[in-house]
Amino acid sequence: MSKDKLRSKMKDYAGVWEKNVGAVDARIRIFVGSLLVLLAPLQATGYVPIPFFTSVGAVLAGCILIIEGLLNRCVLYTLLGIDRCPADIKSSE
Repeated sequence: MSKDKLRSKMKDYAGVWEKNVGAVDARIRIFVGSLLVLLAPLQATGYVPIPFFTSVGAVLAGCILIIEGLLNRCVLYTLLGIDRCPADIKSSE
């Protein structure tokens, strides 16, 4: 594949990798994700009931939230066209 074709493909996917989560939102995602991951073993043993989640679902949801918080990117925000990231954070990339 030529360099020009590769560059054009990279430009097509550039919008997917832009930050769209602000600092406060990212911290909340990391906190809630960590809480879900830490409570999952307690839910599996029956000590803490978490409605609407199995322990595996809680771990998966928690991991997704942690990753999104660390990367400052949300897949759902990208699909919906939402951008909650201030311009000064985007310019520091």
